[in-house]
Order: sequence, then structure tokens, then C-alpha cells
Amino acid sequence: YDKRFGIVRVDYDTQERTPKDSYRWYREMIAAHRG
Repeated sequence: YDKRFGIVRVDYDTQERTPKDSYRWYREMIAAHRG
């Protein structure tokens, strides 16, 4: 697994998921446009 994409980083050893900065940005954008 060389390149990683997506809005959540996964530690393949522990399967721990950590939201990336883009996750927070996307969440805020959706909340702002929900109306």
C-alpha cells in the first residue's frame, strides 16, 4: 500500500482510524449547505 487516499487515515497494524484535515473541512462544508 503505497499511496493513501480518502478522508480517514487507517493504521493497518491496529486498524485505528483517524480523521484527516479534509474530513473536518468536508463535514463543515456539508453542514453549511444543509440549510
